[in-house]
Formats: sequence, structure tokens, C-alpha cells
Amino acid sequence: MTTAFLPEYTSSTHGTVRAGRIKDLSGGAQMHVSTAPIDKQASVAQGYALVPVRTAGVAWNIPPAPGHALLVYPDRLAVMPLEAFAEEFTMTSQGLGRIEGAARVNHS
Repeated sequence: MTTAFLPEYTSSTHGTVRAGRIKDLSGGAQMHVSTAPIDKQASVAQGYALVPVRTAGVAWNIPPAPGHALLVYPDRLAVMPLEAFAEEFTMTSQGLGRIEGAARVNHS
């Protein structure tokens, strides 16, 4: 997983996680997640990369879907509807941030 590129968030009830907006599901074993802060409607064209996250064998708390937040805990992955995530979490670190010019990467 390349989740170190995702922003970091904290919550009093859920602790600290890395998280990103699910952009697409690539079959059953992988998804692409945006490195943009979750509160932004950002895209690759705006300079935010998509990172692949392997999901084979994950027991999901709810079915993942594009637009939901992927939460990356040290020992598991979870999914949360975006509205609930926005109410619960505060960003503490931006992660990768925007990629400029030739360094831009598109994993889709």
C-alpha cells in the first residue's frame, strides 16, 4: 500500500488514521484513492495523485463505494460515508499534497 501519501486525520472516538476519498474500485482486489484532503472536490487534473490500495481479503465494515472515505488504521482498512467522516475527523497532516508539472502521477 502507498497509504503514506494520504492525509492524516484524528478523531476523539476513532483515533488517528490516514484517509482518502475512494475514486474507483478496480475489480475486487484494488481501489484508487485520492491524495487530496477529503474536504476538497479535487482531481488528478488539479495536481492530486491517485494511489492504488490493495484490498484483497479485507472484511469491510460497509461495502466500499466511490465517494466514500477509506480509513487506513495500522492494522485494518475501513470505509465511512463522507458526511460522517467530515463530522468526525480533523486533518492533522496533508500527506503528499499537490504534485506539480512533470512529477504528476496518474495511477488510473
